[in-house]
Amino acid sequence: MSDNQGWQAPSASQPPPPSGPPAPGPHPTASYAPPPVAAAPAPAVLPPPAPPFPSASPQGWTPPPKPGLVPLRPMTLGTILGASFQVMRRNPRTTLVPALILALVIAIATAGGVALLVGSISRVFTTSSYADQGALAAGSIGLAILVAIVAVALVVVAGAMLQALIVTEIASGTVGQKLTFGQAWARARGRVGAVLGYGMLLIVAIVVALVLVIAVLAGVTAAIAGSAVTTTNPTSANIGAMIGVVLGGELLVFLAAGVLWAWLGTKLAFVPSAIVLERLSIPAAIARSWRLTRGAFWRTFGILLLVYAMVYIATNLVAAPVQVLATFGTSFFDPTGASSVDVGSALTGVVIAAVVLYAVTSFVSSLGMVIESATAALLYLDLRMRKEGLDLELSRYVEARQTGAQVPDPYLPHAAS
Repeated sequence: MSDNQGWQAPSASQPPPPSGPPAPGPHPTASYAPPPVAAAPAPAVLPPPAPPFPSASPQGWTPPPKPGLVPLRPMTLGTILGASFQVMRRNPRTTLVPALILALVIAIATAGGVALLVGSISRVFTTSSYADQGALAAGSIGLAILVAIVAVALVVVAGAMLQALIVTEIASGTVGQKLTFGQAWARARGRVGAVLGYGMLLIVAIVVALVLVIAVLAGVTAAIAGSAVTTTNPTSANIGAMIGVVLGGELLVFLAAGVLWAWLGTKLAFVPSAIVLERLSIPAAIARSWRLTRGAFWRTFGILLLVYAMVYIATNLVAAPVQVLATFGTSFFDPTGASSVDVGSALTGVVIAAVVLYAVTSFVSSLGMVIESATAALLYLDLRMRKEGLDLELSRYVEARQTGAQVPDPYLPHAAS
């Protein structure tokens, strides 16, 4: 046996294996090829990190547009209060001037009624016949009731007309339009009759409510007085208790009437806005206002109460010093204090004091009327934005108007549906 049995000599075509490291230079041409190397995967492209807040990106969230008076979104308390004051500065000819004229008309009418009432009362004390005094006293009471009813009617009617104008101005200002008085009146003129009708309905409701309250108070007082008469031995303690019961009953009646008035006033605060902007009838507008305040009563009541309190305080701050000056000024017409004899001097002083007082406070009252009407109109738009998406409809309206397209009125019911 030999280990060399399977060995063969290398042929000339097969070079011997290298005995050392290969010499530098190009590799010999041979059939050998290096194994394929797998391509490295491309690095993944990651998106840029998101900004910490949406508003930090110029291409992300943008604030809602504000083409005019308020931004087209549901409003906050600050927005409503700011816009209520801004509407006068933005377009005073359409808002402040009509309010001032209406306030002056109310002041002059009220001063005239006060003058007639003072003259009627003065005749009661100057007549010498007791029979004539009774008749004149009854006539003075009737005249006082008539003056009060006329004053309330003027306030309600003027407020309804002014609110129609203010609603039209705010609706136009929200979409960036600024109307003249003639344009605003032309838009609201077709609905002034319905607004006045609603104002007269309010007057009737107020009169009926006052009659009911007076009847209830008279009935309670008569019942307690009757029980006092039937008492065999009334003492001062019993009389004091009865008086306390009467006063407590009257207080409860007034509180109940005040709560009912506040509730109905809040539920019906948007009736003029619905009449003017949605072209609804009075019953439909009442139902519309009732539905809009559903679920938002306390917010609506709180904002309206805040605005009314602000206007009331501002009016009294201006009226109080004027009232004091007017009261002391009457002494110039009756310096001796003999007003019981010189009735003409006392009457002249009272009338002049009333005219001065109403003339000074009429301007503040006109401001208050504008602010109160504007607040109610803005709350109406705010609730429609929250419940019906009116802000989106108004944005589409503004965009389409900029392109020159003909678009329907966005405040009508069909536009938001």
